[in-house]
Order: sequence, then structure tokens, then C-alpha cells
Amino acid sequence: MLAFTIFLGVACVVLLVMLSAQDNKNTKLAVENSLMKGRMEGLQEKLAQQAPDADEPLTADGIVEAVRRAGYVPEVNENWVRFMIQGEPFYVETGRLPQVFVLRQYNVDTKDWEMDILRHAAHVMSDDLIMIKATFDDEVDENGGTGLRFFVAAMDRNYSSFRDNLMGYIHLIEDGRQRMNEVYEKLVKEKRDAALTITPFLPAEQKENKIMS
Repeated sequence: MLAFTIFLGVACVVLLVMLSAQDNKNTKLAVENSLMKGRMEGLQEKLAQQAPDADEPLTADGIVEAVRRAGYVPEVNENWVRFMIQGEPFYVETGRLPQVFVLRQYNVDTKDWEMDILRHAAHVMSDDLIMIKATFDDEVDENGGTGLRFFVAAMDRNYSSFRDNLMGYIHLIEDGRQRMNEVYEKLVKEKRDAALTITPFLPAEQKENKIMS
């Protein structure tokens, strides 16, 4: 009986120690969570203070903040804000605010494309998708390359408008690129099919176009 009483006493002491340790652990976690919550609230408050007012006229600083809030890292020069999306550079022109231009620049190797058809495809795409346009440089460099840019032109008079529309502009640019490629492939196929109808013994193979970079 005495041995059982001693065992029971020891068990109670161990249990109390374990409960005390768990209570200390819970207290420590509660303190850490409270500190973390305070830091997050402080960070959010700081960001809110740094962000332009929603109705503030759009400025270059507002564009930088909107790009940052979209999750990208802005690089600023005199007339542009540049940021990368999956390794591709995008630009926002800041020299004609509140008129905003968001664009993506590509280099096209003219040896790999039927340029007359590609230019026509750009016009068709621009007519099909109202807000997105595509234009080419007038000159070709010594390596046979020329510039192609997709851009969205819009009027964002205040910070909140541009902030809310930025991702839509980026998606429009991608939609325009895809649509132009679809039109180009369709026109090339129609040209090849027409040539085969006139001269059935022409080779049907077409060299594969490189992706614009």
C-alpha cells in the first residue's frame, strides 16, 4: 500500500511538471504569436501610410507602388518603370500621365518569319482586340532583327484606377501576342494551301518559326 502511495505521488509530481512545461510552452507561443501579429499590423500600417491615396492623381511614384503591390520589383528611370514577369520585361511609360502605356518589347528575326504576313497579322489582331495594339520598328538591324511591341494605351487618372487595372493590362498584352500568332499561322497555312492548289508538287513543309524573344 505504501509503495502504491509513493508511486501515485511520483506520478502526480511528473504530471504537474509536464503540465507546467506545456503551460510555459503555450505561454511562449502566445507571446510569439502576439509579437508576430503586432509586427504584421505594423507592417500593414506602414504600407498603408506609404501608399498613395486612392483618389490621388496618378504619378510615377504611384505607378511604382502599384507595380510593387502587384508582386513585382520596379526599376525606375526617367520616363519608364520596368519590371519582370517570369523573365520577360514589361514597361510602363510615365512621361505622358494620366495617359498610360504598358508595353512588352520583342525582337523578331526577320529570317524566321514571313514579315508581310506577320505585319498583316498584327493589324488583324489590333482590329480584333480593341485595347491592345502591335507595332514594328521601321528598320532592320545588321543581324536581320527588328523590334515588335505590344502595348495597351489607357487613361488612369488616379492611383487606385491604375492599381486595379495593371494586371488586366498585362493579360491583354499576352492575349494580343497569342491572337497575333494564331492569325499568322492561319494566314501562312492559307497561303501554302493556295500554292499547293496551283502547283500540287510544291513541298508542303514549312520551316518552323522561332518564338519571339
